[in-house]
Amino acid sequence: MLLGGQSGEEFLQSYWQKKPRLIRDAWPGITSPISPEELAGLACEERVGSRLVSLNNNDYQLKEGPLSENDFKQLPVTQWSLLVTDIEKWLPELSFLLSPFEFLPAWRIDDLMISYATDGGGVGPHVDEYDVFLLQLSGQRQWQVGKNTDDKALRSDCDLAVLQNFQEDQSWGLEPGDMLYLPPGFPHQGIAIGDCMTASIGFRAPLVNTMAADYAGYLTEQEATRYHDSALEPVEHNHQLSPQALTRFKDQILELYSGDEHFAEWAGEFLTSTDEVEAVQNPLDRSTFLQHLDNGAKLIKNSWSKLLYHHNGTDLTLFADAVSYSIESVFLNQIQLICSSSEFALADLSSKEKTLIEMLYQLYLQGSLILEQTT
Repeated sequence: MLLGGQSGEEFLQSYWQKKPRLIRDAWPGITSPISPEELAGLACEERVGSRLVSLNNNDYQLKEGPLSENDFKQLPVTQWSLLVTDIEKWLPELSFLLSPFEFLPAWRIDDLMISYATDGGGVGPHVDEYDVFLLQLSGQRQWQVGKNTDDKALRSDCDLAVLQNFQEDQSWGLEPGDMLYLPPGFPHQGIAIGDCMTASIGFRAPLVNTMAADYAGYLTEQEATRYHDSALEPVEHNHQLSPQALTRFKDQILELYSGDEHFAEWAGEFLTSTDEVEAVQNPLDRSTFLQHLDNGAKLIKNSWSKLLYHHNGTDLTLFADAVSYSIESVFLNQIQLICSSSEFALADLSSKEKTLIEMLYQLYLQGSLILEQTT
């Protein structure tokens, strides 16, 4: 764990969403697992999220991907940055950069972004509304961090969310292996010193408003409860919206929201929702699927797939890409392995129970698991 000798518990208590933390030599000997040329090639792919940011006389220019070879040919020698998001999904072999953060809930980890910057390059002073770990992979980058402030005014003369008023409070130069943690709300900017590459591990923080609206939509699909007022008393002015009526409205709405019956199912489906996982085309039938598993074929987790489980001691539910699967609690170890493994074989599960096999087949059909077929 690259927390400078701290345990995960100590880090969470002292720093998480509280204050920045600089960790020198957090990952000794780390080198960038991807070259600038490979990163640029990935940025030219159609569905890959990428940005090219150049700076000239305090003027930031933004070019959204997919990029082209010509975009790179037109760049100046210095003061530009290339940023590519969701690296671990396009190149699953780079997901090892996320493994030290497994002391945090999997659903909180959003993505791995890798950026390449030439001397003086950066995206300007900005504020992130989520936690981020900034791991230096190569070269040097100077990070300037301001105090958490309510002044989030943005410049109106550029396409980027660049702060209009940025005041540096702390500054650190990071070298390969150094890492900086920043909680949400702290203004900051990173400026390349020479050419450099940086990994950004960003954390998901859904808007509570969005969650409430989504849960409301989910509840409308459940058994309906109608407004009731059995303790109603005669009114003097029947067109008045009385305080008593407003209280009843509020209480009955809050009662609906506070119920536990459907909440875990909604949360699991909400947190594992994705638009990137599609049902398999021309799927194998069950018997052929099972035959491949019996022959030692591996099941590989789709790199875009999101898996969570909920276990309350009696009931066990697997959530896979917004689909719920209820299964007996005796399969808890198998469910944990399925969630945490990038690939596994039937023998790893130590079970060939029909209900478990059926669940694996459904995960294969919906594209959450990919079958590595045997010959």
